[in-house]
Amino acid sequence: MGDLDRALVDLTEAVRLDPKSAVALTNRGLVYESKGDYGHAVPDFEEASRLAPGDAVIWNSRCWAQAVMGQRLQQALADCTESLRLAPNSPDTLDSRAFVYLKLGDLDKALADYNAALRVNPKLISSLYGRGVLKKRKGDTAGAAKDIADAKALRSTIAEEFAVYGVK
Repeated sequence: MGDLDRALVDLTEAVRLDPKSAVALTNRGLVYESKGDYGHAVPDFEEASRLAPGDAVIWNSRCWAQAVMGQRLQQALADCTESLRLAPNSPDTLDSRAFVYLKLGDLDKALADYNAALRVNPKLISSLYGRGVLKKRKGDTAGAAKDIADAKALRSTIAEEFAVYGVK
């Protein structure tokens, strides 16, 4: 229903009642993430990954949150790699790992992961936009313009979202 504040209250109560619930911790982390509060999301994902180490979604969520914060990027990379070990070729995790590589400045690895994600899901908006930013950095202005325009056609606010993540 979009009431993130109420969801946060309910999930915090669920975690209080069952602190070993990886589901409650993950969902609370996702709510924090939706609110842009990555500093609170990461500890929830860390605890959830300890409780449910075989859950690829948790590892990817932790990877993404750390990457957006621009902190512990090597740990974020390891988390994405673990997520891909558990769920090979996940477009969401490939997108997250590409974003980490983009933040690290490893443009060739970022491009490979963005391309792999887009082969699985050609309309993955964040991969289209991220690849456009990457192409721009590599000097491919025509390719960059096309990818960025395609991403904006799918979600007009994507540039603003990436700016919040520290990527322009």
